[in-house]
Amino acid sequence: MVIDKIVKPIIKDKDHLSPENLKELYNKLMETGYFESVDIQAEDGNIQGNILLKIVFKELKSGEWQLGGGYSDKYKGELVGGIKDKNLNGEAKEFGLNFSVGSNKNSYQLSYLDNYYKKTDTSVSFNVFNTKSDETYLDSKYEEKHTGFNIGIAKPISEDKKTKFFANFN
Repeated sequence: MVIDKIVKPIIKDKDHLSPENLKELYNKLMETGYFESVDIQAEDGNIQGNILLKIVFKELKSGEWQLGGGYSDKYKGELVGGIKDKNLNGEAKEFGLNFSVGSNKNSYQLSYLDNYYKKTDTSVSFNVFNTKSDETYLDSKYEEKHTGFNIGIAKPISEDKKTKFFANFN
């Protein structure tokens, strides 16, 4: 779950939670873009000297779908669509499927992204695609096909984790 992947690194190895720690926690949770609201409450724990940290949050809707159509002189009629979830099962994993079907062109793309691979700040991605189109150049007609995949990894290299190192294999 997203909360575990963000909260645990902030509060582990801390002897006590200061107001600054709680503000950092709140900001990091809101920066993810997964939550509409976050409320952090500290309550007395059942052991003297301990506190119970209660986090109440409301997740944003993360799924979407699209469907459309169009026409062009080159590809004629075309139906396009897709589905996507950017917080699959509340685990900050993204999944998407896009397609395009037409009289002269068909394509699909399947994508997956794990923003916190193995509960770290490293993200990994995988995409697979296939496109087939009928093309014309001057008086020649031919079929063009593209099939492939992409594997990527991203690792933060700055303290604020906003600057990342990216590596991709196509």
